[in-house]
Amino acid sequence: MWNAVVLAGDQNPKNPVARAGLTPFKAMAPVGDRKLIDFPLAALGAMMDEGRIGRIIVAAAPDMPALAAGPWDVIEAGQTITDTMQRAFTVVGAPLLVTTCDAAMLTPDILRMFLDGAESGAELSAGISPLTSAEATPDAPPRKGFVFGDASYVSTNLFAIATASPEPAFAALARAEKRHPPAEMLLSAMSWRLRTPSVEEVETKAAKLLGVSAALITLPQPEAGFEVNTALDLMHLRRKWADWVAAEEDAA
Repeated sequence: MWNAVVLAGDQNPKNPVARAGLTPFKAMAPVGDRKLIDFPLAALGAMMDEGRIGRIIVAAAPDMPALAAGPWDVIEAGQTITDTMQRAFTVVGAPLLVTTCDAAMLTPDILRMFLDGAESGAELSAGISPLTSAEATPDAPPRKGFVFGDASYVSTNLFAIATASPEPAFAALARAEKRHPPAEMLLSAMSWRLRTPSVEEVETKAAKLLGVSAALITLPQPEAGFEVNTALDLMHLRRKWADWVAAEEDAA
């Protein structure tokens, strides 16, 4: 059984999502009658109901408002993404699923597929999604993709730690995090400069960099690659949520 942590340590009133939500906490940006963090928590809660996830931890920014009631515990986030993952690992151990508060279109189907792949034997896994099929925010610049083989992919903000001794991986991730934005740190560290690598070559290089076996898990669902990083992304999520609520009301 997996445990899960949702990274929600961003406390920057200048963050574009926080500004658009009129809050200093990105995770607390309102979406209809919900908060941004409620969406990944709902998907994880469904996996808990299925018996696939045992504990859910929210790594929250200091002074972040209380979450809605639910089957999760709150710890204080660290100064960096890697530090926060280490704190969560200390609390719940392996195997640990890591996601973020802005992975707002996660679904149980996405999580099932990712966990199935993460249970294939690798000690550390990262989810990727084809850029061509990823949910896109209208009028927003296209997301940066990573080219593996003959296709471009984006990060899904899903990571899995399946080893009881992840210290070498944490050290490598901490080094990568100093050079790249959190969502891109692992894939950027594995990039090639002179040619396009295959997925298998990326996994081999990742294992060498991290000191643990590694796997990239391709998730075909369009929603898997969506993340809320800008005010336009937040507006798009709000429209999608309003459409879903309206459809539910019509069906009733």
